[in-house]
Parts: sequence; structure tokens; C-alpha cells
Amino acid sequence: MRLLQVLPRLPPAVCGVGDYALNLASALKHHHQVETQFLCAGTASPEPAPEIPFPSQRLPSLTAKSLSDWLIRHRSDFDAILLHISIYGYHKRGLPLWLDRGLAQSRLGDASLPLTSMFHELYAGGPPTSSAFWLGPFQKAVVRRLAKRATHLRTNRAQYADWLSDLSGHPRSNIQVFPVFSNFGEPSTLPPLSARPKAMAMYSWGIHDGRSLPEAVDAAADLCRRFNLTTLHLIGRGSDKITPPPGLELRSYGYLPADSISEILANSQMAYCPYNPEYLGKSGLLASFAAHGLAVITTGKTPELPDGLRDRFEVLHESFLDSKPLPPLDTLGSTIKQWYDGHSLEATASALFAQLKRS
Repeated sequence: MRLLQVLPRLPPAVCGVGDYALNLASALKHHHQVETQFLCAGTASPEPAPEIPFPSQRLPSLTAKSLSDWLIRHRSDFDAILLHISIYGYHKRGLPLWLDRGLAQSRLGDASLPLTSMFHELYAGGPPTSSAFWLGPFQKAVVRRLAKRATHLRTNRAQYADWLSDLSGHPRSNIQVFPVFSNFGEPSTLPPLSARPKAMAMYSWGIHDGRSLPEAVDAAADLCRRFNLTTLHLIGRGSDKITPPPGLELRSYGYLPADSISEILANSQMAYCPYNPEYLGKSGLLASFAAHGLAVITTGKTPELPDGLRDRFEVLHESFLDSKPLPPLDTLGSTIKQWYDGHSLEATASALFAQLKRS
């Protein structure tokens, strides 16, 4: 099988969707002999890096005619299309009407060429003072058109699937939900948490609860002391500007390759994830912690967690740490790893392959 993946951008651009697509292509080739090629069609999209191990091109211009012409010209090169949808990736205001029109003009996406759309995000929201509030209805219309055009729909959040079903008319049971997998490795074997160094891992980005990085690091340091951890690993840009918390070893890292991050996570017991808990299913940060079997503390004020996550089973919710007895860290680590294995990279690739074969 030959698969065309259409997405906003690939490395050297820094893009989580690009990393997701590359990892998925590797798993599809390794486990199912699927050959992938990429078409980059996003704003500020550089030429794909030459070391990418798949044929990759950039769309000459972000217009319906350019997309339609490219798809028709290359029609004999692929058997199915996987469209990665993150609307701001294709248009700076989140209104990529050209994308839908280009697909329509190409007359592709019928039974002879299945079109699977993976919705990484839907549409924006916000207060009336924000542009997202006024653009939201128009973005919703674009999402509806893209969803209706697809043969199959996939997304990373159960709530997104509910919305997509309402918008598109696709039965909810036919929309596959797979929380994101880790872009920073999936170790096949891991020691129990009790046998690992007494360390906590945290990223310097993805802080979605309104706190600054120094404030979030202070909170992580307090949790380290509470759980008798001696080291805090801070991964990502800006980490070198953080003052070490008293009585704790702070190891700060800038940009690291995936295998180096994986090694740090595999040598930690806990992780701090100050990410909006409603969106944990689409958090690559949580996915990396879960893939390494860490005891994760999340934050925010949402008592109900999404996509099969439960407080005191898969994660610890910072707001409710003192409300009930805490399970052993080893139990938390093994439970979140079991949750993750259901949508690991291999599981996600296998489900997509099965879906494509049924088309």
C-alpha cells in the first residue's frame, strides 16, 4: 500500500504534527509495509529536511488550484490519503478554505481513493475580545466541510469525536479516537519506579494553567520535596534561566534529541504536567511520560479527566492530592503505561492500516 500524508510542515520546522506524521510513517512501514510520501502544505513551511527518510515535497502555493493540480498529477503514486488537520497550520487565521476546495476540484476521496482525515485540532474559542471568538463560526464551517469530505475520521479526543459527529453526520461509532503517542520514544522494557533514581521530569513548555515557568518550577520543586525526590529534570528552551530551588538538584537542558529525552524519562520516578487536563489526550508531553511509565501529577481545576484517565489511577491531580490516600508510585506507573499501550505508536498505526484495508 502507498499512502500520501498531507500536513502543514515537516522538519526542519518545529511541529508536533510533523513529528507525529513521521513516527506514524515509520511504524506503518515497519509493521505493515506501507510506503509513505509527504506533501507539506502549511504556512511558513520550509523545504523538508533532506535527511527525512520518505519522499517529501512542498506544495508550490497554498491555493486550491495548486493542490488540485498536484493531486491529479501524482494520482498514480498513492492508494490512499491521510490528511492531518490543524487549521492554523494551513492558514494564519485558521480558515483554509483553499484546502477543501482543492480536494473538491481534484475529485479525489471516493471509494477508489479513500481519504482519512486526522483532526489534531478543531476550531478556536475565546472571549468576545479575542479574534478567535469571531472567527470560530467560520472555522467551524471549514471543519464541517473537511469532515464531510472524508471517507474516515480520526481524532485524539473523545470530545472532538462527539463534535465531529455532530458537524459531519458521520456516526460517532465510526470515528476512531486515539490519544497521541509519544514523540520521544517508547521503551520496550522499563524498571519499576521504585528502582529508578529519585527524580522528577518536567518540560519547560506546555504550561497551560496560567503560571509562568518559574512559578511552575517552584510548584514542581514543592512536589519533589513532598515525595522525597532529590532531582528535578527541566527539559526545553529557557530552562537554563531558572534559579535552582533550595535543597534540590536542578538539571536544566535545552533542546535535546528524542533518545536523550527518553533516557532522562526512563531514569525518573515522577513527572509534572501543568497542562490543561481537559486536553491531556492530545498532549504529547503526557504521552511521553505515560510511555515511560512515570507517576504523573497534572494540574488545573477540572475534577473529571478525559479519554479514560482517572485521578489516583493513571494520574494524580494536583488539586486533590490531600483528599484521599495515594496509591504506590509503582502502581501509578504501571497503570498509566497500560492506558498508553492501547494507543501507542504501534497500536495507532495498526488501527489506521486496518481502517485503510477496509476501504
